Amino acid sequence: MTPLAQSAVAILDRLVAFDTVSRNSNLALIAWVRDYLLQHGVAPVVIPSPDGTKANLFATSGPAENPGLLLSGHTDVVPVDGQSWRGDPFKLVEADGRLYARGAADMKGYVACMLALAPRLMRANLRLPVHFALSYDEELGCFGAPGIISHLQETGLKPAAAFIGEPSRMQVINGHKGSCGMLTLVTGLTCHSSRPDLGVNAVFHGMDIIAQLRRRAESLAAEPDSVGVFDPPYTTISVGLVRAGSMRNAIPADCRIEWDIRATRPGLVEAIQSEAQSYIEREVLPAMRARAPAAAVVTETIYDVPLLLPETDGVAEQRVDRGARRGNSFVEGARSIEGTSFGDSGPCGPRSSRGPGAECRRGLGVTGLRQIEHAEAQLGRDEIRLERDRRLIARHRPHLLARTVKDVGEIVVRAREVGVEAESHNERLNRQFQKPRGRHRDAEVMV
Repeated sequence: MTPLAQSAVAILDRLVAFDTVSRNSNLALIAWVRDYLLQHGVAPVVIPSPDGTKANLFATSGPAENPGLLLSGHTDVVPVDGQSWRGDPFKLVEADGRLYARGAADMKGYVACMLALAPRLMRANLRLPVHFALSYDEELGCFGAPGIISHLQETGLKPAAAFIGEPSRMQVINGHKGSCGMLTLVTGLTCHSSRPDLGVNAVFHGMDIIAQLRRRAESLAAEPDSVGVFDPPYTTISVGLVRAGSMRNAIPADCRIEWDIRATRPGLVEAIQSEAQSYIEREVLPAMRARAPAAAVVTETIYDVPLLLPETDGVAEQRVDRGARRGNSFVEGARSIEGTSFGDSGPCGPRSSRGPGAECRRGLGVTGLRQIEHAEAQLGRDEIRLERDRRLIARHRPHLLARTVKDVGEIVVRAREVGVEAESHNERLNRQFQKPRGRHRDAEVMV
């Protein structure tokens, strides 16, 4: 293992020890990273969340007045609740050339690679800057990224390209579905379950709304996109969480429905939202208000990560390091992350409300030692290029997405959370780990 990769692993060991599950604060991790960067001559800016319980971090190495390269990663991780870990999920374990811990792949492994490069960047005579951006609450709905956007706008910094180190099986991800999280609150009228005629059952009417969403989802699946670049090749609608009532023998007065839209084409989110609202106003509310005039149904958007369509003529994508790609073609992902939050106006938007619960994935966070070495090798090559060339060559890491700025006055940073095709790979790993010598049966893997 190279000294740079060894440094990255040591940093990763420290990062995963911080329990930054999205419901928790990340301030201890941010403080550690701040102190680490200060030790190496990089002066970071800590950008607190509105309530002060979490923070982003932004730092620059090199002449900030020039366009440069932005390396971005999130510090929060998904929960470990209800999962069968054979050890402490927040302690890095090496086994068979892999590193296991919550967040080892998604995405503290890449953050460790970024930070390991910082001392070399400070010693280099960079003509173009390298920016580091660490965010919070990506897993909840990209709520930390707008703070970084505001910082960029306030300081006038204009990165020319960005790389977001999400796990993607070492493939270039140049497109992803949009992700729009919705919350529908159904308010009826409670009464004893022996006299349902005196109340309005919010669950029953919520079920009507869910049934309509299911019908629309099925119609979308029945008519896939003519040019399908995503898998599956159609927009999806999913209901992920329903909460209602307080006891068995009471008609529930409230029903909370959390659902999302993963759009493959522009305009579909708005169309689906409008159709759902029309159905509610036409079919649901009249039936509810016939018994309780104060009954209501309110739907709000919790988060909105825009659709990212492939752009094969983009400068960064055309200049992807062929050696890094190793013959892999560009692929598109079905899931979304905060990369697109760095759009011109921060499409995730500054939100005061919280998103739906973080996605809970089974198994372990895993990254490979070879991937650490590979990532550091790619970052090192970019360091050399930035040092010797005034013109930024937007280069791609095998597990990152990059987009360049078309309009010099706009910052466009787009990316993709991935695990594309990871499920099929997990199946192979599960078979492997189920052998007598295997210690980990389920794995969340970056390969």
